[in-house]
Amino acid sequence: MGKEDIAYFVGVLHTDGCIFTYSFGNKTRHRYILDVGKKSIPMLKKTRDIFYERFGRTLKIRKKLHKNENPTFLIEVDVANLRDVFARLKIDKKKLAPWIKNNRRFFCAYLAGVIDGDGDISIKRPQYPQCQVRITAGEELPVLMRLICQYLRCSCGLQTALVSTHSLPRAKAKFGVAYRHCFYLSKKNMKIMKKFVLPHIQIRHKKQKLLDFYKIREKCSIH
Repeated sequence: MGKEDIAYFVGVLHTDGCIFTYSFGNKTRHRYILDVGKKSIPMLKKTRDIFYERFGRTLKIRKKLHKNENPTFLIEVDVANLRDVFARLKIDKKKLAPWIKNNRRFFCAYLAGVIDGDGDISIKRPQYPQCQVRITAGEELPVLMRLICQYLRCSCGLQTALVSTHSLPRAKAKFGVAYRHCFYLSKKNMKIMKKFVLPHIQIRHKKQKLLDFYKIREKCSIH
């Protein structure tokens, strides 16, 4: 595993992962948790493997049952002893480390983690196919948008939508505004996406959607 895996790890942290601090007795503890649905298990396994390979921590995936909801799967670990390592790598829940921002290869691996966490991929216009990638967040992500434009050589649009949290485990049903950051694959960025982003995407249906688009484009170019 190389530094791209750390970048992917940060992408997952910025979407579905969580590092929180709490007091237990006289001690302050720092804990990482990643709790996902069944379709996201490949992302969960990848994160577990990164903890082992890069941070020397062996984690088990646990199944968690919820009343009247589908089960979720999670990894959970105390990261107090990893604070120095995280600080050296500038791993932070909110901020993006300069070594990721300033390197296309690392940013693309980070983007794969973000897509696995909060992204969706759709193919539009069957006759003249377009592939749209959307990343949905609870706030605008201007740094992400700027880096997508810079490294994927395309524009990145922003849409707002009213979404419900009723399908999320443990969440009380409510509506709120979400921000969808959208970009399209084109001749300018297809090779970049295929070489630097696609290999790091773990969730099968998202990866397959991209592979399907590449196959469609190949058939179109032949005809």
